[in-house]
Amino acid sequence: MSGYHDLIELIAKRQMGILGKRNTIEIFSKTGLILDSEAKLENDNAGYEQLEALTIALHEKYGPVPIMGCKIPVARRARELNLKLPPLFA
Repeated sequence: MSGYHDLIELIAKRQMGILGKRNTIEIFSKTGLILDSEAKLENDNAGYEQLEALTIALHEKYGPVPIMGCKIPVARRARELNLKLPPLFA
């Protein structure tokens, strides 16, 4: 698993609290990311491209709130893992 896999799972957990479980699973599946009911990502090969597609989809459908709701923990974790973040997290 990649560090991006960890970031995407972190976003999933935060979004389940913000958007609800059903909406979170739906928006993730629209970007090709499969979640279980515990916000565990089933895509082992998820990388930067999937993270970027997810952030764009979240922003387009729900506006800035979902991104703001996970920005600090995601930025902190990305810094720990030395990972690049999509522009919406800047």
